[in-house]
Amino acid sequence: MQAGLLNNRVEIWHFHETEDETGATVQQWAVFLRLWADIRHLSGSQTIKADTQTERVKASIRIRFNEKIQSGMQVRYRGEIYQIDAVLHDYQKKTYTDLVCLKVE
Repeated sequence: MQAGLLNNRVEIWHFHETEDETGATVQQWAVFLRLWADIRHLSGSQTIKADTQTERVKASIRIRFNEKIQSGMQVRYRGEIYQIDAVLHDYQKKTYTDLVCLKVE
């Protein structure tokens, strides 16, 4: 995989348990990995829900092969949050992993 194609620095976030100052267990989002990616917006649509216009933006985010990433995690890039719906690995060559994502509003 050519390094020049991976030109966006992204963060992968995961939901994990931690303790707060009182010792109670809380779940929160935290940075899991920082890596380079190629982000492609595949489609977008607008709908009206509850008298408010909403957008659905689908994206494909390609990274170097990485089996640690799972669906349910998030990709964050320039203030945008993308929910990972599916993780597609290139098991033949083990050069890339595609993340099928939906932009979170």
